Amino acid sequence: MKMFEQALEFCDEVIALKPKISKSYSNKATVLSRVKKVPQALAHYDKALKLDPNNLNVLYLKGCLLEDQKEFKAALSCIDDALELGFRSDGIFRLRERLTKKIIL
Repeated sequence: MKMFEQALEFCDEVIALKPKISKSYSNKATVLSRVKKVPQALAHYDKALKLDPNNLNVLYLKGCLLEDQKEFKAALSCIDDALELGFRSDGIFRLRERLTKKIIL
């Protein structure tokens, strides 16, 4: 756990130095999600998207985290946004299919 605490401190330092860089917030969101601080992670993904609404990676990661929280419609919305912007990978297509099935069921 100490490693994650150090990572969060480092992320805070980066955010202080580069507050207008989307990646600063998405990196912190990823660390927060690893320590199960989901509301804070989602808030940092949102900050990253506010700075760069076309950040495909952040849309994908936020979608994955929302799926983990069983927020399937919100997750699908993120994934559809990423697809609309041109994100293409086997993983995102599988995720979209899985989310669609979960929403239908």
